[in-house]
Amino acid sequence: MTVKDSIGEDNVAIVSAGVAFYAFLAVFPAIMALISIYGLALDPQQIESQISQLSSMLPEQAFGIIETQIEKFTSTSGETLSWGTALGILFSLWSANKGIKSLFTGVDIAYNTKNTRGLIQQNALTLAFTLGAIILVILSMILIVAFPALVDQIGLPSQIENLISWLRWVVLAIIVVLFLCLIYKFAPARPRPRFKWVFPGALVATVLWLIASWGFSYYVSNFGSYGEVYGSISAVVVLMLWLLLTSLIILVGAELNSVSEEYARNAGSSKDHYNSKPVE
Repeated sequence: MTVKDSIGEDNVAIVSAGVAFYAFLAVFPAIMALISIYGLALDPQQIESQISQLSSMLPEQAFGIIETQIEKFTSTSGETLSWGTALGILFSLWSANKGIKSLFTGVDIAYNTKNTRGLIQQNALTLAFTLGAIILVILSMILIVAFPALVDQIGLPSQIENLISWLRWVVLAIIVVLFLCLIYKFAPARPRPRFKWVFPGALVATVLWLIASWGFSYYVSNFGSYGEVYGSISAVVVLMLWLLLTSLIILVGAELNSVSEEYARNAGSSKDHYNSKPVE
């Protein structure tokens, strides 16, 4: 079976739409959790300017919605954000967790596995990934914003500064690849495969996502007429489409890994495929 056949058989486009819907519902609780966790150590008022550096990854209209919510959340006093109850952060994480849960379900479908985990085990795993995704965003902001400022303070030659400025995006892409590897490794309820069996899909998905995000952003900015068609909700539609595109690409990466594993099993070359016992 080819990747194209597997995508069609698993109805990846439809599954991606479901994942994107739950991801959309999870975006704003995730922002609340992000600001709350960020505010425990740093000034939450700074997050608005820092996260704007990530705007190139999203269409302008979609980023506008997120930016508006960030402004709203950061208007809360620093004391409230820094010393807010752990219960409030946990509630935000739990709400944002729905998006990761739906993604895990989509990856299960791509790998043709059935979720056999218990309720507590499944929620603990998805909550860990939700928290990991939030930490990933924080690290990305530090890498994109704070690190160049630090380099500038050191006073390196302009050529080296330009090289570092370019390399930070490469490092960010590597972080995304590794995070997707973890998703492909732990999301399906099955024996956990070795790194080499999840890396190809993660690499392809990351490259496709970067290209598709840039292309979609360019299209919306220069050719899209969503404002004329959808009016005041055009920004919501653009954000939903970007989440759909992201979900689709992640699941395509899972399908690529799944088909590769199937070929390896049929060829009898997957004896070292797994490095753990089956998930019960």
